[in-house]
Amino acid sequence: MPSLRCALVLIAIAALTACGSDSGRVTGPPPDPCTVRTPYTVGTTTNGTFTATDCRSFDRSFLDSYATTVSTAGAYVFSETSTAFDTYLYLNAGDGSVIAENDDISDLDTNSSIKVLLPAGSYVIRANAFDSTQTGAYTLASAKVPESIENCEQVFAARGITTAPILTTTDCVNNGFYSDDVIIFLPAGQSMTVSMNSTAFDAYVEIYSRTGLVASNDNKSATSTDAEVTFTAPVADYYLISPSTKLSGTPGATGAYTMMIK
Repeated sequence: MPSLRCALVLIAIAALTACGSDSGRVTGPPPDPCTVRTPYTVGTTTNGTFTATDCRSFDRSFLDSYATTVSTAGAYVFSETSTAFDTYLYLNAGDGSVIAENDDISDLDTNSSIKVLLPAGSYVIRANAFDSTQTGAYTLASAKVPESIENCEQVFAARGITTAPILTTTDCVNNGFYSDDVIIFLPAGQSMTVSMNSTAFDAYVEIYSRTGLVASNDNKSATSTDAEVTFTAPVADYYLISPSTKLSGTPGATGAYTMMIK
């Protein structure tokens, strides 16, 4: 997917609803498939199948939920593949709050993949079908991967992460200045602070909404070339964080940096 610097991709924000159960059963209702979370271990592969008894998402498409734990902060890739239907994949925090989602890996691939920077903690992976009529088998897989952000790829992030990538000449570029763009979901009224420091260049951070630039910072003080910006989301949505060399003085600057999102 191309850079989201000035045109944040339109990602549907899921409003997952709970399925009902038949409370009239004498022996009690069966487990509600919307609240059942199958244990899943990061780094493994598991197979699932959507059937008529599965939970349905807000759009009536089928949904399976998996509970997992990330023991070490870093970059992770989660994927859902199927030859039976067009997949859709969600990643939520353990409390159900939104972190990331993906429909198609590319225009030519209807499988789903999410690369995300995560702090250690509990998470929920939600395997989904794009269309409400689609059922069948699918495979869920995941892996810990290097934190580098390559070739302006789509990467999500969660608050609480500290990451140390390297800006290179294959990263997103704007008028000769490189950046590693990451996407974060914020509920309405929630604030985040993004800090960036580097000994290789003058750090600069921008935050974008769907409509354009909403916050930025070059130097957090008169004696520091490190950058730090605090932003409060006016609406619940995905926002783009762009750590860059934009004000480093010379186009083409590259090098290592550290970014913290809290």
